[in-house]
Amino acid sequence: MITGSFLIEWAIRSSVLIGSGAVLLWLLRVKDPSIRLAACIAAVCGSLAMPWLGAAFPKLPVVVMQAPAVATLNPTAPIHGAASGDRPAHQTHDGVSMTGRDWSHSVEGALGARHLRSGTGPGRAASPAWAAGRAMRDSAEDARSPSLTLWDGDGGAASSGLAARGAMRDSLVGLYALIAGLLLLRLGMGLLLARKLRLQSRATELTAGGAEVRESLSVTSPVTVGLARPVILLPADWRAWGPAKLDAVLAHEQSHVRRKDPAVQFLSAMHRALLWHSPLSWALHRNIVRLAEDVSDDAAVAATRDRTSYAEMLLEFMQGGVRVNWHGAAMARYGSADARIHRILNSTILSTGLTRGAVAVICLLAVPLAYVTAAAIPSRAVRAVSNTSVAAGSVAAMASAGPSTVAEDAQGTVAQTSATSSSAGHARSEGAYRRYIIVLGDTQSGSWDSSDPVNPETLRSRFGRRFAWFRQGGAEHVVTDAGVLQDIERAMEPQKKVNAQQDQVNRLQSTVNGLQGKVNAQQNDVNGVQDKVNAQQAKVNAAQSMANKRQDLLNRIHDAGSRDNNEAAARKLEALLKELRATPDSSGQDEVNRLQSKVNEEQGRVNGLQGKVNAEQDKVNAEQQKVNVEQGKVNEVQRRVSAEFNTRIQEIFDSAIRRGLTKSVQ
Repeated sequence: MITGSFLIEWAIRSSVLIGSGAVLLWLLRVKDPSIRLAACIAAVCGSLAMPWLGAAFPKLPVVVMQAPAVATLNPTAPIHGAASGDRPAHQTHDGVSMTGRDWSHSVEGALGARHLRSGTGPGRAASPAWAAGRAMRDSAEDARSPSLTLWDGDGGAASSGLAARGAMRDSLVGLYALIAGLLLLRLGMGLLLARKLRLQSRATELTAGGAEVRESLSVTSPVTVGLARPVILLPADWRAWGPAKLDAVLAHEQSHVRRKDPAVQFLSAMHRALLWHSPLSWALHRNIVRLAEDVSDDAAVAATRDRTSYAEMLLEFMQGGVRVNWHGAAMARYGSADARIHRILNSTILSTGLTRGAVAVICLLAVPLAYVTAAAIPSRAVRAVSNTSVAAGSVAAMASAGPSTVAEDAQGTVAQTSATSSSAGHARSEGAYRRYIIVLGDTQSGSWDSSDPVNPETLRSRFGRRFAWFRQGGAEHVVTDAGVLQDIERAMEPQKKVNAQQDQVNRLQSTVNGLQGKVNAQQNDVNGVQDKVNAQQAKVNAAQSMANKRQDLLNRIHDAGSRDNNEAAARKLEALLKELRATPDSSGQDEVNRLQSKVNEEQGRVNGLQGKVNAEQDKVNAEQQKVNVEQGKVNEVQRRVSAEFNTRIQEIFDSAIRRGLTKSVQ
């Protein structure tokens, strides 16, 4: 049975495969359309086989590191946040960024907390063994997600929510099936129309590479149809074509037949229909159609050796449109006519076809890429509490105390991931702090989010200018003892040194930014000069184009005059002469060459200026690299200092509670 998760996973793996293939082609600088077409075909085959490959290959775990339960904080950084208000769309949980997906994990954790109860009444407790097992199995999720208790008395709200989500999934799967079915139906109708078109066509005396050539009144441009045995269909007026035009058309279509392009494009269209919800499947199909035409265009140019005449012939077909568009490889179907004509006229190389070496390289790269894409599964690496027996005992004790305690303390028993094993176990026994505010005169630091009802200003009005407030084990505490506050200040001393180092790095970065600004100003000046040179080059190109056009007309007039003096040749010669008269006469090729030489001199001057700017940019980059190295050192020290501070502040809070130096905040 097709499920929503299966479709999403298929689309994601397919997109990774297609995107990785595109990146490889870009990195390897592959320009030959034959090789690019073969790579796209391999991507289609791999994407279609992805579900079976995933089931056949052994799984390949890919480690995805998860954020620690309590993020590293800067204990001396100022804190801004509203005292109350609605939770924004992007939440913070213990300093860790939390998006909507994290809240979905929170809801799952809340539903798990709800199932701790063995009945429907709110006063019944679950077994401690179940709670301990739940804690060890889901410790990573509980460490990342805040507790959210969902109670409606009889469980109806949660059940209705699950039912609604199930109905939504069924609706989405039904929508997928409907659209995929319509696209496949359209593809099937195309096959039927292709068969009908072939049956209604008439045979000719022509052949092309062993393929049958037929004529049809239903096509306006050449097209190749048929999956198993492709057939070339020509328009009914093909007998009026000249030999050169007919040779070019047959060379183009024979290239399609040799590669079985109708079957390839049918397979690509079926892939697009099955993965219509993936944008890359549509882009891949368009690319396959375009590359197939590029390779066939190269074959036609290689056969005729006349790019201009072939471009004119192709433009005529493309202007006539494509009457058959659902099946077959139509010569006039491409996309942008300008891009295709531009490629034919300006391309300096022709596709040499697909060699055995190219096939070997494609297979060598495609096989491991397909395996990794199909078999990779994410494996979360979460640093959990080292003493699992203590964690299980703590949760079991909470379960015996009542479900409400479990739901509340699911937030308050997350161990510090940066602490040692012994301190982590001690934090479990006492309860790790979840929020804290430290006020030392004009300095304020701490950890809480915008939804927390605690107002630092209210605490200042109650406890003065030197105190520490924290929430631990579901209760709020405040410390005003001078000795405890001195311990906190000493714990914050290493962070002050880190801040001084960071200030020094910031000053270095400011200096580099100033140098970069000067280089940017120099680059803007060079760009202005380059724009003027480009404008001059455009004028030279226009003059060269006009000179080329006149020369081409002269050559064609010469060819027409050398043929038999019949009526058709005379009419063509007259038309060419009329076109020549309508073409403005430039100053000649010598004048164009003189202008081009002048532009080249200006371009050389611009290149010299650009070289100086590049040298200055290299100096700035070297300075930036030095700043980056210093910043990396500061970051490493910051991570160590933050971990030590988190451990030390926990020890200070626990000690203050044990010695009775804290006050409960009501």
